[in-house]
Amino acid sequence: MCVQVLTGAWLASQFAPISRWLAFGNALEARIGVKLVLLGLTVALALHARLRVIPRLDDSNLLLLAGHIVTVTALAVALVVVGASFQTGGLF
Repeated sequence: MCVQVLTGAWLASQFAPISRWLAFGNALEARIGVKLVLLGLTVALALHARLRVIPRLDDSNLLLLAGHIVTVTALAVALVVVGASFQTGGLF
């Protein structure tokens, strides 16, 4: 995953300067910004699961872990859709 993040950052820097990644000024910057937000949410959920949910995993919080799994899966699908929109023009 680290290689994907690094190559994605390099590729984004080819399209827009780093200072404009979260500017959402045009469609390209918006796509880059959305991908970064989705990545940040995925990392935050993974850290929460790893540090708070999994160490205390039992029957009472199993649904919380299931919620994490469903949410991370939805975020992954959104990352694919936004990534494909770089080539196809997408929704915005």
